[in-house]
Amino acid sequence: MLFLLPVALLLIALEVMVHTVPNSYSYKYNYVKTKGKDIKAVAIGHSQFYDDFKSDSFFLPSFNLSNSAQGYMEDYYLLRELLPDMPNLEMVLLPIGYMNVGREEMFTQKSCYYHEYMNIDYDGKLPLEYRFEGLFVRSSVKKILSYYLMHQDIVKCDSLGWANKYLKDRKYELGHDRVIDIYTLNEGEPFFLAGEEYLFKIIDLLKERNIQMVLVSPPLFWECYDRTNWEQKAWADAYIQNLLEDYPGIKYVDMEFDTSFWDEDYIDESHLCDTGAEKFIQKLNQALSVN
Repeated sequence: MLFLLPVALLLIALEVMVHTVPNSYSYKYNYVKTKGKDIKAVAIGHSQFYDDFKSDSFFLPSFNLSNSAQGYMEDYYLLRELLPDMPNLEMVLLPIGYMNVGREEMFTQKSCYYHEYMNIDYDGKLPLEYRFEGLFVRSSVKKILSYYLMHQDIVKCDSLGWANKYLKDRKYELGHDRVIDIYTLNEGEPFFLAGEEYLFKIIDLLKERNIQMVLVSPPLFWECYDRTNWEQKAWADAYIQNLLEDYPGIKYVDMEFDTSFWDEDYIDESHLCDTGAEKFIQKLNQALSVN
């Protein structure tokens, strides 16, 4: 067994070293822990919200707690962990729509980041292999080299959590990043809302604290419409309508197929650049600040 000792020591050293690299997960967690009392609105969800919700332009003092591929499961555990640190919170915004249909939520490498940097244990359900970032050797080494040798920005968000630092110079290219294809179900695949049980847990959590819940369908680029599964779209629309009827206190803003967003507003088919994010947030302000 002695031959395993060098491997174990290497993994331990890698785990310690990768923890010294700043990232969006640790930044966002520490921000809420230290400045949560100043936050009155939180946007939380997957990459569409991470890229689209420009916190400093929202009508309430807000923070973007979203991240790439973040589902309702992570949203729920993050809110449960951090709501006590945001005593003045009035509103929580979450994405819902076409891209939330039919993809089962499961543990991935990203689950490790929530566990390691945001104190999320998934009620003890997280498998051992996702509890230590150093076990993902290739990505850990890449992160360390990118930060210490190449001096790259690993956090990739502004002070209020919006992912603007890598958006400003990116432009939409026709046929590039066909994101809609990833989230479009094949014929015969069943329709269901990914992470539905956690969405209902979020509803209950916010209702207990008298916090306004807002569901938002972020925009999709119009050139992906010819590859849209319209049955999937109709199912999602009906699901949302039934949800709003069952929970009349929830507010809903639908921009999913809003054709006022043009080529220059996108970086790919489902994510907005900085100008698009500003347009998105002003539409949210118009829809929510008057009520």
